Amino acid sequence: METDNCGRLVGVKQSSYTVGHRFFFDCQVHTDASDGQRSPAQLAREVYERNLTVVVTDHFTLDGATSAMGELDHLKATMGNGEAAKIIPGVEFSVKPEKSLYPRMRNMHVLGLGVDAHSKSLNRWVRRQRHRRRTCLEHAHSVRERMEGEKIRFNADFEKRLMIYGNVYKAIAKSIRSDENIKPIWRHLGVKVNIKRSRHMPKKTRQRLLEKQIIDSLTRVYGDPFVKRPSIYEAVEVINRAKGLASVAHLLASNPRLKHASTSRLGRFLGELRDFGFSGVESYHPAHDVVCADKLANVSREQELYVFAGSDAHELSDEIAYFIKE
Repeated sequence: METDNCGRLVGVKQSSYTVGHRFFFDCQVHTDASDGQRSPAQLAREVYERNLTVVVTDHFTLDGATSAMGELDHLKATMGNGEAAKIIPGVEFSVKPEKSLYPRMRNMHVLGLGVDAHSKSLNRWVRRQRHRRRTCLEHAHSVRERMEGEKIRFNADFEKRLMIYGNVYKAIAKSIRSDENIKPIWRHLGVKVNIKRSRHMPKKTRQRLLEKQIIDSLTRVYGDPFVKRPSIYEAVEVINRAKGLASVAHLLASNPRLKHASTSRLGRFLGELRDFGFSGVESYHPAHDVVCADKLANVSREQELYVFAGSDAHELSDEIAYFIKE
């Protein structure tokens, strides 16, 4: 399957996108420079052995990408072969969606693919965003220590949720919601965790209300830690200035309502993204089912946007170059 130097699908018919579900390129891979488990050396070895083309898109850092590129060059120089293996620098940002884009959209991730890793403006911007995020994470860990002192237990997914949610209080709220924490949360935050069931209110709605109450109480007790996320304009501008391509990451996973949008509504939405300066959409992702992914890919092409595919591999068990949910 042919791709260009940024992993874009080139000259491939739509019907062949999902055949076999496994390809030889991957537009979204993470290393332990951010929240992945693979070291740059491990990633380079796998890319070399499987002759893959991957874009390393760590969160708010280019260190993993540049290290992996150096490791791959070393492998090629010492062991030979591996001409098809390629590692491309990229980056991932969490941004604040414009209110005009889509009703109630609160979360969007932007990929910068094929950026110039030595761009001064990009590196300066990345360092600034990383520092803000690090400050926010340090506050979250401080809050956790104090809450554990109040006998409030956190589940095992807390660290993973911290990497997912820009609002660290949301990660905390999702990590402490359990029956064993009912009394400690009531004593410490004044929130009743055991909201009674109601036939008039779906379970998901009750959970969202509970999480909002916990977040509001955390803000009251510990202060507002929220780091202002960059706007879409800022992220796209800095990516384009670094000669990269801006793509929306795992759009349907971040905003499930879009799965049910009509083709015309989805087309208008993607057209707005194109006008913002986006070059493509990550249509194929392990969290996207085949039907929705194909629909998103078709509409993206109609709006003259490139179709991308990414495994979003974080853990060692995540298979690189695997995009479609079986």
